[in-house]
Amino acid sequence: MKTRYALFVLGLIILFIALISTERVLFSEQATPNTILILDASGSMNRKLDGQPMILTARSEGASLVSDLPGNLGLIVYGHRKDEDCKDIETAVTTGADTAAAIKAKLSGIQAKGKTPIAATLKIAGQQLEKLTGPKRIILLSDGEESCGGDPVSVAKELCAKGIDFQVHVVGFAVSPEVAKQLASVAGAGCGQYFSAKNTAELKTALQQVKAAAVKEVSKTILSESFEGDQLKPYWKFLNEDPERWVLEKGALVILSRPMTERAPAGGAAAQKVMLNQLEWQGQLPSDDYEIEAKVSGQVARTQNFGIALTEKEDKYMLFFFGGYRDGSGNYRSFGWSTKLGDSYTLVENVENHRKKEFVAEKDTVYFKIRKKGREYLLFASFDGKKWDQLSTQSFLKFNPKLRLYAYNHTHPSVSYVLADTHKELPAYFDEIQVRSIASVEP
Repeated sequence: MKTRYALFVLGLIILFIALISTERVLFSEQATPNTILILDASGSMNRKLDGQPMILTARSEGASLVSDLPGNLGLIVYGHRKDEDCKDIETAVTTGADTAAAIKAKLSGIQAKGKTPIAATLKIAGQQLEKLTGPKRIILLSDGEESCGGDPVSVAKELCAKGIDFQVHVVGFAVSPEVAKQLASVAGAGCGQYFSAKNTAELKTALQQVKAAAVKEVSKTILSESFEGDQLKPYWKFLNEDPERWVLEKGALVILSRPMTERAPAGGAAAQKVMLNQLEWQGQLPSDDYEIEAKVSGQVARTQNFGIALTEKEDKYMLFFFGGYRDGSGNYRSFGWSTKLGDSYTLVENVENHRKKEFVAEKDTVYFKIRKKGREYLLFASFDGKKWDQLSTQSFLKFNPKLRLYAYNHTHPSVSYVLADTHKELPAYFDEIQVRSIASVEP
């Protein structure tokens, strides 16, 4: 009897594991945060404030800060070894566990001497953090603006675009209004916050605020789908299905692009033009912040596009796509987006710097990312899945959408001519799709 009961329990466990594997709905553990403190040790930090050089105050308060921060910590310093060298950037302590003591020891000997290469330093910090898992934070403590010809705002923007867990916080220590404006722009572009400190007392307060602002963005993977197998999982459903024009093939969902087609809804109502084979996820998108990322491959020509959609109803949606475009200067394959809210409709396509020339027989592989932050939806695009560029921010006051995947040919039924590259049924290959919720908690 005991043996039979043990086998029964073992069978339940195996079945449970199999169900989890089949569904491919994964949940991640809370990750350890990674923080790099960047200390400005340029010559201007030798200015006296409240009776002592500012560099001494920055060293002391920086040491207090790292004592309070959780997770893996690192330290990068610039301008502390040479007077006029924009390459004087040192990773003083590599980001890791139990490094607070090493950082405090290193801070105690820092001298202020040189230049202010903020952009180059941010880039180095970003490259180091990119290799780590978990939330990533940069805290820059500076008394001046970029002095080495770099563009720290652009670098910070690139870091922010890397994912939900990148933040660049900036503390401006006794800076002028003009410098404060640049440093605040760096923080804003880096998905972080700017804090102003005019004196020692305010620096203490600002660093406490930094600690509170350096939240852990904990992501939980709700959906992770790579379309393995020969059957769709039960949490997917086709709307206006045409079974002859989609297939699961070699780890991808393949959908042929088709023009709008007339179909009569149930109940004898008049036929309506509908988009065929929209694949809708039956799960519920989080009510709080989340991120959707998709990898899709396909060929496009004049009238074809493919992508992801957030749709609440037929007159309330947002499409994010890659498609063909033709104008007087030639043919392009480009990212674009459209939104509809009641009678208001917006379409943006052929986005400069995010397009490729001519229609080709080879497939393009492109990456989409939609990040919800409050009422805003940030659209990011990439051609390699590594370098992301933010293309747009859309806002909805009230929006409770479903996630859909689609391939579409927007040839208008009234077109009386047929171009060589219209009316083609070109395949789109949906390779991977992930949905991650984002929760912010105090460290």
